[in-house]
Amino acid sequence: MTGLTQCFEAQAGIIGRGQALCFVTEDQLGRLLRKSWQVVFPGVYAAFRGSLNADQRLWAARVYCGDEMLLTDRHVLLAHEVRYVPDEDGVHVLLPWSQTRKPRGLAAGDSHPTHPRIVVAWTLSRRTVRQSAHRLRIA
Repeated sequence: MTGLTQCFEAQAGIIGRGQALCFVTEDQLGRLLRKSWQVVFPGVYAAFRGSLNADQRLWAARVYCGDEMLLTDRHVLLAHEVRYVPDEDGVHVLLPWSQTRKPRGLAAGDSHPTHPRIVVAWTLSRRTVRQSAHRLRIA
């Protein structure tokens, strides 16, 4: 399971179902979910029980939404070290409209305090995001 351990180290303890099945069988995955792992979103697992920290919430959102996901709002402000950012547990993301898998705007876990919430906004293209960022003088 060294590949699985490396995956967890690279992704802050978060893994997708497809990634996990590269290292374990369906039966082993079921046992891990019953004993020590938890479901964060459909098809996204944490290798531990309990609350997710900020980095783990971002990884869970990325694994769930895909590589085309762009962070918005407070995450961008935090990355640019803006001091006074509103405190919020949700992860706000932008997804390209062309993405075939469209997660619901409200992902699983809203009713459970240990799981993050993803707020999804759709954009037509990366160009739209760049133009908006330029107008707001963020980029």
